[in-house]
Amino acid sequence: MTPYAREQGVALSMSTRIWIDTEFNEHADRHELISMALVVEDGREWYEVLPCPRPGAWVAENVMPKLGKPAISHEHFAASLREFLSEYEAIHVIGDWPTDIALFCDALIVGPGCRIDTPQLTMEVIRLDGESANPHNALADARGIREAHLAAPHAKPADATVPDVAEAARQDHK
Repeated sequence: MTPYAREQGVALSMSTRIWIDTEFNEHADRHELISMALVVEDGREWYEVLPCPRPGAWVAENVMPKLGKPAISHEHFAASLREFLSEYEAIHVIGDWPTDIALFCDALIVGPGCRIDTPQLTMEVIRLDGESANPHNALADARGIREAHLAAPHAKPADATVPDVAEAARQDHK
């Protein structure tokens, strides 16, 4: 456990791990979210697609044909994400690329001064080279990231990821 987490009383061991992947349209000044997938350690999944009226050439060829479902409005996307996240008391979102985490955070903002209420939330970026059954489909990619992380020698079940805060404090004082 990091000193900051211990100081803040954050017990990641109580968090449900969720792996994320996104697909996005590249623009010079920002990334435009096209799809997002969340895959929970117990196998539950959430996947939604947003409209992308002007995909770049690479995205049009490599991402758009693989979305696998129709796009929904930003409002429906936010409502669906809110409903999914509300099932958990605490979550630890794991991505293999910083942009995935940034787009997740952007998706939580639903208007000026308004955001989706989330359970206790922590995030991690870890470099993983997961195998995807359908590269450039966010759901297939998130499944591959989850499997690669769970198969890694350092991966532990959620309840063993970080020691209990009280136990860590006792160990520090010995």
